[in-house]
Formats: sequence, C-alpha cells, structure tokens
Amino acid sequence: MLPTEMDRITIAYSLGIHILFVSISLALPIIMVVAEYIGFKRKNAYFDLLSRRMSKAMVLFFAIGTASGIAVAVQLLVLWPGFMGLVASVAILPFYVEVFAFFMEGIALGVYVYSWDKIANRHLHMFFGAMIAFFANLSGVLIIMVNAWMNTPNGFNISAYLSSGVLTGLSPLSVFATPSTAIEVMHALGSTLFTGAFLILTYFAIKFLFAKSAELKYYFKSGLKIAFGLVSLVFIPVGLGGTLSMGMLGTLEPAKYSALDMNLVPHSNAYEYLFGWKVPIPGLQSFLLTGKTSGTVPGLSLFPKSDWPPLFVHSTFDLMTIFGIVLGVFIIVGLIAIAVRYYLSKSRNWKHKPKLSQIFDPVYGSFMTYVTIFMGAIAMITLELGWITDEVGRQPWIVYDVVKTYTVSNLSGWVIPLGIFIMVMYTFLAIFTVFMVRRILTNEDIVLKLKDYPSWERKISNSEQPVTMARGSK
Repeated sequence: MLPTEMDRITIAYSLGIHILFVSISLALPIIMVVAEYIGFKRKNAYFDLLSRRMSKAMVLFFAIGTASGIAVAVQLLVLWPGFMGLVASVAILPFYVEVFAFFMEGIALGVYVYSWDKIANRHLHMFFGAMIAFFANLSGVLIIMVNAWMNTPNGFNISAYLSSGVLTGLSPLSVFATPSTAIEVMHALGSTLFTGAFLILTYFAIKFLFAKSAELKYYFKSGLKIAFGLVSLVFIPVGLGGTLSMGMLGTLEPAKYSALDMNLVPHSNAYEYLFGWKVPIPGLQSFLLTGKTSGTVPGLSLFPKSDWPPLFVHSTFDLMTIFGIVLGVFIIVGLIAIAVRYYLSKSRNWKHKPKLSQIFDPVYGSFMTYVTIFMGAIAMITLELGWITDEVGRQPWIVYDVVKTYTVSNLSGWVIPLGIFIMVMYTFLAIFTVFMVRRILTNEDIVLKLKDYPSWERKISNSEQPVTMARGSK
C-alpha cells in the first residue's frame, strides 16, 4: 500500500467516526435546553429531569469530541504537511476563530452543568445552555467554511501560485465568504445537525420500547417529542441546501457534477439517472441545473481523464439522494399523523375514534417507533455517504483546481503503521463512547429522581398514554 493511500484511508476513517460525535454534540444542547424550558414553563418533572440527564451526556460528548478533534488536527499536520502549509498562509482564520468558539462552548458548558441548583434565575441558566448550542454550531460553521474554501478556493492569486508556486495577493478574510460558503453551510451544517438529532431520537425510541413502567415510557416519550420536532425543523434547510448544491456544482465544480450525474459528455435535454436507470421525465436533469429542460449540462469529456473523480461517487450520490427522500417521507407521514391525532383528540368522541393515526405517530405509535429506529440507521448512513460524495468527488484535488492530493501528502513509509494505530484508536473510542453513554444515561433511578419534584407535575394523563400502553397502563 502506498503511503498516500494510507494517508487517505486514515483521515477518512477518523473523520467518518468524528463526524458522528460532532453531529450529536450539535443537536444535544438544543434538545437539552428545550427540555429545560418546557419543564420549567410547565413545572413538568419529566422534562426537567430529561434536561439534567442530557447535560451529563453533553459533558461526555464534549470531552470525547475534543479528544477526537485534537487527533484529527494532528493527523492533518502529520499526514498532509503540504496542505496545512497552504492553509496556514491563506485559510487559517476560521481555525483561529473556531478555537475561541470552542473555548466559549467549554466555559458555557461548565457553568451550565455545575450551576443547576445554584443560579436562582432559571432563565439565566437556560441562557448558558443556549450559549453551548450556539458556540457548538458556530464551530461547525467555521470548519465547514474551510471545506468550502477547499471546494472553491479564494483569498490569494491562484494563477500566480499555479505558475510560480509563490503566494501573492493574500486576503485571509475572503475565506469566510467563498462562492460556495453559504450553500455549503446550509446543507452541511443542516445535515450534521439533522443526523445528530435523529441519532438522539433513535436512542429515545429504543429506550421507549424497552421501558417497563408508564413513568419511564412517558419520560422517554418526552425526549421523542423534542427530538422529532428538531429533526422535522432541520430537514427543511437540508433539502433546500441539497437542491441548491447541485446547481452550484454545475457552475463551480463541473467535473464533480459530471461524475455525480455520470455525464460522460455535455448534452442538452438531459435525463436524470439513478443507478443507471433513467428517470422517465424528459429534460429533468437539465431543468434541475439550468431551470429549463433544453439546458446543457457539463460532461467529463471536458476534462483530462487524470482529473476525473472516482466514478463510484455516482452511486454514493444516488444512495444519499434516495435515503434523503425516504427520510423526508418518514417525517411528512409522522407530521400528518401528529396533526390527525391532534384533531381527533379535540373530538368529543375521541375514545370511539379509530386510532389509525396513532400507528403512524412517531411519538405515540409503536409501529412508527420501530420504523424510527431503522430510520436512525438510514440517517447515519446518509451523512457518511454525503461526506464521501463531497470529499471523494473533489479528487484528485485537495484544493479544487489548485493542489492535487498526492502532491501534499506524507510519503514516509512510517505513516502505514501510524495509520493502523490511529484507526484502531478510533474504533476503541467509538466503542468506549457507546459503553459510557449507556452507563451515564442508565434509567434505573429515574422514578426515584422524580420524587425530588414534590410540587411539580408528575401525573400521566390518559391522553398521553401510548398505543402500546393502552391495555395495561395504570
């Protein structure tokens, strides 16, 4: 195996696991603060306890995400020294600002976790929680800005650099606003936040199904409600960003676009293809790219074959698109079921109405809860497919049309054992995280903890009972 290939495999494996830690770290503080707000507003012990326990999980993911992020940063320096040299001269500012965002997130997290019962003003406490969510997502935005710069570089005289290798015309602030930054932030941040929320939703669904008591089921159902709400809300910018991204690629990264849609030659009235199957809508691809069915789409023949991305990205792109549509259908069906159930609950004859809507309700229906668990796996796979499609689709360039990947990698033979060690470490880190989450969020003491809220609402009304509890609930 060549050192360059090991460099690629190592960083790909590391980032593939790291992005899952990040996704949960972005969604968790939002769910945590919303739960605290609902619990405080309604004096509901279940939501307040949920928020407290989520804050413990947030500490864990912050610590593991920090360790993982530092490891990734070291890998970039060791495995891609030439690339980081260019970044240090042109695109380092987002990394600097991200460090300050990280510091602020850590400070806000420390204050939030250790001041639950020490800050009399709960709104101030929730403010610190909101700051955790803000700075965590700001960190994500800043890292995505660097990736956008890799896709559409600016901030220096590119033509002079290509001809002489000398950096001139430096404009570091330009890195914050490349031609692809806005759309990439919308889609990439939205997708990461969406996946994190869906993984948390999946956790609540699993715990809900295996809960033994009505109290535990209501407790995890409280988390289901918030997580599904966040998933539904974030899916809108994810879908919009994905649609806009393809139009952007056709203009700014035509080689990647051609590979994703498997266009070997430029042509007009272009059909859309999924795994080689032609979607029977004339001019659909042309319309999606240019706004008219007769528009011309780019093709790979416009570029030297040595500059073609690996063509398997067409399959990863198709899978990502199909899974995204499936997730969208799931969310729409869930929202419709929730609306129908709400309408039926307002009827005087609620008890005599058919409960079909409950079956498809992601919060109350047992069938939909099983589907939710399956969809959580789909969401995780979709995020990984999206990352592979973006990064591999840019190859052979690490900075599009400027620097090729193999020219800036570490070619030393010792990167092979180092890469194996790093991948083993990340595998252990992933297993350790799952183990620790199970230990920290164990639900054995939830019923006992509810007794700490003598004056708060701790009753479960009949309308809140899930379908699976309808016969044996107390």
